[in-house]
Amino acid sequence: MDEYQDINYSQYTLIQCLVNNDTHLCVIGDPDQAIYGFRGSDVSYFQRFMHDFPQGKCYYLSQNYRSTETILKVSEQVISSYSLQSGRQQIFSGLKGASQIHIFETTTARAEADMIVKTIEQLMGGISHFSLDSGRVDATDVPDDLGFSDFAVLYRTHEIGQYAIEAFERSGIPFHTAFKKKQSLCIQGLIAILRLMAGCFRLFDLEPLLLLINPDIDKQHIKQFHQWIESSHSSFTAQQLANLPQNNLCSDNQGDWKKLITLGEQLTSELKGKTISQCIQQILTLKEFVHVSINDQSYFDRLVVLAENTGHNYSQFFSQIALFQDIDVIPEHVEKVCLLTMHASKGLEFPVVFIAGCEDNIIPFQGFGANLNDRWLNEERRLFYVAVTRAKRLLYCSYARSRQLSGKQQQQLSPFVKHIELDLIQYQNCCDVKKPKPTNYKQQMLI
Repeated sequence: MDEYQDINYSQYTLIQCLVNNDTHLCVIGDPDQAIYGFRGSDVSYFQRFMHDFPQGKCYYLSQNYRSTETILKVSEQVISSYSLQSGRQQIFSGLKGASQIHIFETTTARAEADMIVKTIEQLMGGISHFSLDSGRVDATDVPDDLGFSDFAVLYRTHEIGQYAIEAFERSGIPFHTAFKKKQSLCIQGLIAILRLMAGCFRLFDLEPLLLLINPDIDKQHIKQFHQWIESSHSSFTAQQLANLPQNNLCSDNQGDWKKLITLGEQLTSELKGKTISQCIQQILTLKEFVHVSINDQSYFDRLVVLAENTGHNYSQFFSQIALFQDIDVIPEHVEKVCLLTMHASKGLEFPVVFIAGCEDNIIPFQGFGANLNDRWLNEERRLFYVAVTRAKRLLYCSYARSRQLSGKQQQQLSPFVKHIELDLIQYQNCCDVKKPKPTNYKQQMLI
């Protein structure tokens, strides 16, 4: 059993039921990477393994095959005084690389995101002629044999990550991000259509489906639709919806309802006998209803992969969607910068990692009424440790001198970063950097 430090009470109880005297049990885990206490995981089950199985043996793995010695030293300084491992051994890799990590301070959150984009351009030696013409990259910069997929930007919350998303959109650098928590209207509508096709349409599927038909539909009209069909059925097929009496609907609602019925009948006839994967691809051709944005595309690609594995089994398909994790929407081997929360980054690795928002009250996070007791604080420290150890070659930590977040301005560097020795840090203050004045070229003077 892998990731044993993240099990909860139900999983622990299940393991106890499965194991007997004849069972061979092997568990793998790192208590210093226990970061899911907020959803019920309890690292104490890992710590009591030898008590539960006194005949067991414990083996410590002390060699790291991912990160350079510098990054390992930094991670050790972050976690060593607060480690949950009894008799923790010094981790080593023998991998050489940069002798320091980078920490840069910017004026605002937007400036921080722009600095991350600029640094990626510099490490790649520029991504276009504009990189040189604009002065973002110096002509003497030598590319470090890196591609877009070698970079990851990690952040504590999606709100922090939004600044990075906007900066990458402005720059034109390709990126992908996990956005399952904020499904777009198009995604919700597609899933609602599939439920309609499968005959398991629910009342909560009605709103995204109506918004696909008419994006300008009034909220009050949606409420009327809910009241109209709430007492009729709990599950629908396209044919059952078409047969519902429309006497109690106003004329505007009747028009939207007819569009919905027409869509359902059209799909029922065109998609009969097709696999779920074929249905999804057919639905995406309905440009008048379904508009796939760039950010939606990776999610749809993942849905198609899931659908290919489930054939005609809608029940299995919807079950797998329910188990989707954020990282499931990040395709592998795609040349794009990866934008992820620190939680979603666990288990991944990248040659170059940026950790944005390294400010007190963000790392450790104190929003949403978080109770910053010792248990919470230590889990936040382990989360930062996980983020640091995602880096293989280069690590950048950034923070903004001022950031408007939930009504508060964050101004101080994270206390976790302050545990790192100064000899291991290359500090850069970007607050006072001024935009260079344009050179008075002779051609411009002639014009």
